[in-house]
Amino acid sequence: MIDALTLRRYAADPMSMFAQSVIPGVNGEVRLCEVWSEFQIQAFRVLSACMMSVARGEKPPHRGVWIERTKGASKDSDIGLALVWLLLFSPRPQLIEAGADDRSQILELKKAMQDDLRLNGWKAGRLKVQTNRIVNESTRSEMSFLTRD
Repeated sequence: MIDALTLRRYAADPMSMFAQSVIPGVNGEVRLCEVWSEFQIQAFRVLSACMMSVARGEKPPHRGVWIERTKGASKDSDIGLALVWLLLFSPRPQLIEAGADDRSQILELKKAMQDDLRLNGWKAGRLKVQTNRIVNESTRSEMSFLTRD
């Protein structure tokens, strides 16, 4: 578990939560800040600014964020971390919808988010994973996983 001071820091600064999140590494579990690349740090900075604005009900500094990477470059995991932050710390209820052409595509994102919750138990205690969504019952925020098929 983490203390109240750390929770407040994570709520005020998504980058600090990202940096300290435990992820699967080549030789076992590591903190993201021990292995992240510059392109990830840059993407997280942009996402952090946008998510803080959305959480406050303000217009984000970027209308959209495009993340394009090669296979295995942590797209789903990084986006999943960002979405978990929004579900955990937005004081306003958020309805997040992630869509994909087929079920296998959207399950990559759901799996990445579930892995984050599994490796960072304090997050799992605050979010509830259901068949097609992840819910924060205390804030009424939820993320739905949608497919065309």
